[in-house]
Amino acid sequence: MRKLALGLFALLILSLLLAGCAPRPTGGQTAAQASPGEIVVDLPALVLDFDRDGSGSIGGIDLGELMGGDGVSLPPNALDGLADANVQHIQLDAHPAGMTLRVNGLPMLGSIAYDPERLESTMTMLNELSGSPMLAMLDDLIPVLSSLVPLLDNLGVGVIARFPVPEGMDEVPLETAMDSPAPMGVVTDFLANVQQQPRISLPIVIEPDGTWGTNELEPAALLAMMGGNSDLSLPADTVAMLASSGIATVEIRTMAEGLSLAVNGYALPLLTWNQGEFQTLLSLVSKADMEELSGLLGLVEVILPLLQVTDLDITLQFPDMNAAAAG
Repeated sequence: MRKLALGLFALLILSLLLAGCAPRPTGGQTAAQASPGEIVVDLPALVLDFDRDGSGSIGGIDLGELMGGDGVSLPPNALDGLADANVQHIQLDAHPAGMTLRVNGLPMLGSIAYDPERLESTMTMLNELSGSPMLAMLDDLIPVLSSLVPLLDNLGVGVIARFPVPEGMDEVPLETAMDSPAPMGVVTDFLANVQQQPRISLPIVIEPDGTWGTNELEPAALLAMMGGNSDLSLPADTVAMLASSGIATVEIRTMAEGLSLAVNGYALPLLTWNQGEFQTLLSLVSKADMEELSGLLGLVEVILPLLQVTDLDITLQFPDMNAAAAG
């Protein structure tokens, strides 16, 4: 009798969760590409609804009743900020090729792309740096990530946070169609005309005191080339912390698809920008009347096509503190 009751309770919870679900843009993709015999999780997106008081619910059931305690709620200032920018829903869609962040159905800066090589490279880097001062807080989490990361290829899940429609605004429907990369006319036309991708490689050597330069140029000369005259030295304690954590190099590289980051030669997931992510951010900033950011982001929007068309490779080389101490 007790097993039957537990089974009915589990079925009730499952029914409630399914009632609070919505399609994902990449729904079904994970299951379709998985090999027979593999563990596969391909689920609809879980929808969290927040009312005008900030209280969260799933399928009409308050999260406090499902989870116990006070549940989940948003402070009034957060709701006001979302309403000012007309943010009606935020979605995170995890699929075999990455994790896509959407605001009102549009791809947003913060989306990442990866493949099995980048995932393996990321875990190798984390395992090598585990126990270091910078990653001390992740020591208990790294073994868990090591078990979960190999499963990301066969994971398709999502969560949607849905907020009240601001007064005077039309409801924005959830976007469930698969996105295709935004047209890159400037990039395509430029490469078609010059038939050669511009490449800039800039190795930067950082000294223990935070000053930096290249093997050929001092910081002052570099800043003059870039039109600046400020002291951009890094704090010495920050340099010491990074170096003592085992970080020898950090490589930042631009490409058409996004921004690539590598630590000690290990490539991390790609921060994407080829699906209109910056344009979504600019739209939100303009609606929220954030003047202090609008000018900067507007400049980034102008520069972005240049970054997409240029293979810009900046490598930061940190000092070997052990060698410096021995010397």
